Amino acid sequence: MPKAGGEPIRLLFHYFDVDFEDVRLKLTDDYKKDAPFGQLPYLEVDGGKTTLCQTSAILRYIAKSFKPGFAGKTRVDAAKCDMVIDTIWDMFAQALAERFAPTPEIAAQKKEEWDRARPQKLAVFQKMLRKNGGKVMVGDELTYADLVLIYFLYRLQDADAEVLAEFSLLNEYYNKILHQRPVWKYVQKAWKLDQ
Repeated sequence: MPKAGGEPIRLLFHYFDVDFEDVRLKLTDDYKKDAPFGQLPYLEVDGGKTTLCQTSAILRYIAKSFKPGFAGKTRVDAAKCDMVIDTIWDMFAQALAERFAPTPEIAAQKKEEWDRARPQKLAVFQKMLRKNGGKVMVGDELTYADLVLIYFLYRLQDADAEVLAEFSLLNEYYNKILHQRPVWKYVQKAWKLDQ
């Protein structure tokens, strides 16, 4: 299964058909000496002169480096992309809270909170999508926020195949973008898909 932080980064590189060295480290590997904040993922650029970390910062760097406007054509669109992506990371954290709870009681509470929050947040994404015309989340062309959201929706569906059953527009959007050639070419090899 693709991992949360590194996978959207790989997806963007593949979307832009950029060659990159995909080094997958284990938490037992000694990566902390090279990672700016001692955590994964990180990206070395400029021939190794610069190391970037934090998934969102790396995603914005890639989006801005390979296609003008892919991180939002205007300041408002860029902020909306950030808003979508920050919400996704918040949801990932909430989804994982059960796993890292210190007691079974707290784990059960975290699961209940996630089960309530998930459909509420998906409804907000669908409303935002509908308000923007139903094709992309921000602006009038695909942005990196769409690709990160597609990955997140994939992870949700991998855990629960019916998670988008009540969100027809979001489900249609997911399938349309997932099957676009540069996306599909990568995900059909890298992700476990039942489609």
